[in-house]
Amino acid sequence: MERVQYTQQTTNSGTASSMYPPPYNPIPPGFAIGQPPMYSNAVPAYQYPQNNVVITQSPIPVVTTQTTTVVTSLPVYEVDYLGYSIFTMLCCFCPLGLVACIFSMKTRESNRRGDVANARQNSRTAKILNNVTLGIGIAIAVAYVTCVIYYLVRGQISSSSSSSSYSCSSSYYGYYYCYY
Repeated sequence: MERVQYTQQTTNSGTASSMYPPPYNPIPPGFAIGQPPMYSNAVPAYQYPQNNVVITQSPIPVVTTQTTTVVTSLPVYEVDYLGYSIFTMLCCFCPLGLVACIFSMKTRESNRRGDVANARQNSRTAKILNNVTLGIGIAIAVAYVTCVIYYLVRGQISSSSSSSSYSCSSSYYGYYYCYY
């Protein structure tokens, strides 16, 4: 849509006269109502076959375009396992969890720089350290529970099988005295 700007010009006499657009003519000159426009060098769009030869021409130039598709690959980010590293550092085995957390941060930094090979190696190292740390944490928890159960069962067996040949009492200050 074109914008038409109207300006005022001052004539030699000093009065301002408005410049108006030219009057609108709904039918351009040379056109008849109900007929297509005729161009001076127009060639008919289609002609009938003459002597078994079909001549086709178009008054409008044909423009062919070629579509180009550009496919860009997204950057590849390796998993940094930072949450896993923090969990194993706090809950399982702190020394190896701390090392895994350092490798996780190195993976994140390599991803930011775009160094895919170094990020992949750091990610793999962090994953291995996290798995080992989790295994150690589970082994420690199982060993602890086993020891607690063993000592509870052993304490019940030894207290029920032995005769109570001694007695213990507590004093006012919180000391325990045992007598035989």
